[in-house]
Amino acid sequence: MDMRPEPFVPPAPEPRTVPPSRLEVIRTVMRNPLELWGKPSYTLPWIETKFLKERTLIVNDPGLIRHILVDNSANYEMSEIRQLILRPILRDGLLTAEGPVWKRSRKAMAPVFTPRHSRGFAGQMLAKSEEYVEKYAADHPSGAVHDISVDMTELAFAILSETLFSGEIVTESEKFSDDVDSLLHRMGRVDPMDLLRAPPWVPRVTRIGGQRVLDKFRKVVADTMIQRQKRIRETPDAVPQDFLTLLLQLEGPDGLTMAEIEDNILTFIGAGHETTARALALDSVLRRPVAACARCDGNGDRSGLGRRGRTGRLAGENALGEGGFRGSAAALSAGAFHQPRGNPWRSLDQPDGRDRDHRCGRDGSRHAMDTASA
Repeated sequence: MDMRPEPFVPPAPEPRTVPPSRLEVIRTVMRNPLELWGKPSYTLPWIETKFLKERTLIVNDPGLIRHILVDNSANYEMSEIRQLILRPILRDGLLTAEGPVWKRSRKAMAPVFTPRHSRGFAGQMLAKSEEYVEKYAADHPSGAVHDISVDMTELAFAILSETLFSGEIVTESEKFSDDVDSLLHRMGRVDPMDLLRAPPWVPRVTRIGGQRVLDKFRKVVADTMIQRQKRIRETPDAVPQDFLTLLLQLEGPDGLTMAEIEDNILTFIGAGHETTARALALDSVLRRPVAACARCDGNGDRSGLGRRGRTGRLAGENALGEGGFRGSAAALSAGAFHQPRGNPWRSLDQPDGRDRDHRCGRDGSRHAMDTASA
């Protein structure tokens, strides 16, 4: 008898082959937005979609991505639904800023992400990772079971906290990571009012109570910034050269305002924390499929990702994480997919050198853009 475990197949939505109805779009996006993505979204270089009169061009081709994000960025705007979801949380962070604010912020922050600075954080990342290796090694003889989703969330936050703040966070809470989790899952959800493109002042039922969490979180970030500014003034040589210090050094007329620095710190935490945690969890499971299969949680969960619907969260429930790019605003359109006719480069590159594709619709509206790596 073959005693080997069955091949492990990680949980994932099945790409659609038939466009959903509008009602199905709304129902699916409330459950797991990634389920809206159809096969064309993964296989074609570009597709044009439409949801509630908003036209969206979803791009996978590297050359076309460069054309949109680098060469002709002024001609495109972000999806309105995406902005309704993310802007109340991130404000003028790099993910949501547009126009002159985005251009100035990106130029000011470019030096922060040079290879020299990135290599400087490698030691901190390695140290935190080794702590988790020791934790697993110590628990191995007893056969302890770990929820990989929870552990990788904690590891991702530990690394983020160390590289952003060097662990110096001004908060009364002993579990700041819990505050992060609460923020993401209260405020990072798609609300029906977002789908209907209701103005920001219309209450979002799914985010009731979320504003209090967001206000608390912003206060923690603001207080941490103030404390670090004080250290920079009093003991500049002893200040850690982490992301917070590097961002604060950019304050000024040609750089960032204090409000924009705060927005970008929230962006790093919101957009980087959960996406990285889910990637680490999936990587852990895929690298050790036998162990993952053997350690079911007793409720038939063969994923090794834990209980209480964590596989759903892993698949992109949160609009700030993976859903922020593919699982929310883009997915709303990606469900109603079709391949546009003609050559996309012809519509983008006009004989007179101007881009007209953002106004080529019958209603004269600009294209809302969403790009994804091929």
